[in-house]
Amino acid sequence: MSRDYFFDNIAQPQLMNKELAIRNTEKSILNKINNIFEYEGTPPTLVPRFLELYLQRGGHCCVTDVPEVGLVTFQGGWGGEPDMYYQPTRYIVANPGLNYYKDLRIGVDCVLCRNDMLTLGLMPVIHKYSVLLVENLISFRIAAINSRVQFIINAKDDSTAASAKEFLEQVEDGKLGIITSDDLLSTIEVNPGSQHEKHISELISLHQYILSQLYMELGIADNYNMKKERLTSTEANMMDNKPAVSLENMYVERCIFCDRINEMYGTNIRVRINERWDSNADSEGSDSRIQDKRSDEDTSE
Repeated sequence: MSRDYFFDNIAQPQLMNKELAIRNTEKSILNKINNIFEYEGTPPTLVPRFLELYLQRGGHCCVTDVPEVGLVTFQGGWGGEPDMYYQPTRYIVANPGLNYYKDLRIGVDCVLCRNDMLTLGLMPVIHKYSVLLVENLISFRIAAINSRVQFIINAKDDSTAASAKEFLEQVEDGKLGIITSDDLLSTIEVNPGSQHEKHISELISLHQYILSQLYMELGIADNYNMKKERLTSTEANMMDNKPAVSLENMYVERCIFCDRINEMYGTNIRVRINERWDSNADSEGSDSRIQDKRSDEDTSE
């Protein structure tokens, strides 16, 4: 097994390889949001960070009791004959590390854990904004490099073009470019219309805006304001209290599967939203906010 399996070539230049930069941006976002939810009462074998990673990346996982091991979270595929709501009834897992390969009955042999109602996970949202962030950073890099050269080179022949390319490569590498050709010098035109500082400022604002939109889609409060230097108290309260649909949806699903795990395996696992991510209410407010939803879900089954 290659060591790249664990480190995924993180030493490679990220921004110059767009595909790699997008993947690393996705991982960075997953790292940041892994602690949105906090768990209490989980046994040592049921590790919350892997539970959250499986849910956020894949949209679903299952928890089952492995003999001589304990409660373990598994990623797998579901199937079986659909129930009355066309939901899966079986969960297939394969874990070479435990030598555990099973076709489990959902609700009998294991508890199905959903990240959200439709088990989409967060990767569609994270991938979309990772692409936008990387594209913006590439533009930022180009603008930063272009800010070193406040003129335009108009090469009229191949020789002059080669000299111009060598000069610009030196500038890109952070070196002092040296012009040795009179022909090249004569092709340089000052560009008085360049507004690099304004362009860079706009790219910085765009980067902040993209991050703000990402958090908004997740339902996380983010007081980003593009138009004003300061917000009134009313505007700030409106932003703090905006609907957190995704966050509530994910919280409800976690409360439901924690209740089912406790009922099936006699544990006392509790989940709450990390206060750093939920500015709308404290833990008691969050519990009361979703209590009716949990009751409705249990009744429907």
